[in-house]
Amino acid sequence: APGIVNPHESKLVVDGFYGKWDLLGLGHHLATSYGLKVFFYNDVNAAAWGEYIMARSSRDNLVYLAGGSGLGLGIILNGELYLGRSGSAGEISHLLVSSLFPLCPSDEVSLALAENRYIPLSSRASFRVLLKELNRQKQVLSESRSGRKNVLDNQDFLNLLKMGDVEAHRLAQSMGESLAILIYNLVMLLDTELIVLDRAYQPFVKHIDLTLKCLGRHFRQDEINISVSTLGEKAANYGLADLAVEKLITRWAVQGGKS
Repeated sequence: APGIVNPHESKLVVDGFYGKWDLLGLGHHLATSYGLKVFFYNDVNAAAWGEYIMARSSRDNLVYLAGGSGLGLGIILNGELYLGRSGSAGEISHLLVSSLFPLCPSDEVSLALAENRYIPLSSRASFRVLLKELNRQKQVLSESRSGRKNVLDNQDFLNLLKMGDVEAHRLAQSMGESLAILIYNLVMLLDTELIVLDRAYQPFVKHIDLTLKCLGRHFRQDEINISVSTLGEKAANYGLADLAVEKLITRWAVQGGKS
């Protein structure tokens, strides 16, 4: 599920693009209704674990950066999925960054934040904001020519990139630079061995690499291992399956081998 999953309280909290949910004891209600053991995991954390177990490498420190309507981070530290105190580790959409030259100046940013020159990271590095700005730019031309609004989606953005569209490339560069700075900060903070990017970030890899080269004087770029996921949506499925088995084995062991 998207959102913050507190594993200690079976609590799911979603507040943002998907609406606001605060569901306490949801696992208990579902278990009672269906007679099954129910566990919750954040989708990005599950994908991070899936990437880790399927990589079959000696790297025990990995960060998975997920794309989509917002931003999400799954963290593997010393071979363990790191969830934090309440399960909110990796919720990076609301990290504050400089509002100078924001990707989307028209994004809904509170006046107080704007005056302080700080905005949420999701205002600089999310597809939702990128597409909003792209549509804002393109609809001016579309309406002036045909009088109709044409809403552009991710595929339209990719097509514009292939066609060499100037505005699409500007937005790709801006988002790639923001992602590179995020990756740089993650490496400096966590000293991670591998950064795995969601497939959705493939169009920005070139700009990420170029920006990291500019930051290269602070560290050796060859120390940062970045790869694009080859698992795609399967990563979360693999992760969930493995985590569920681990939960069941742990429960079985605690109960003394009784089913």
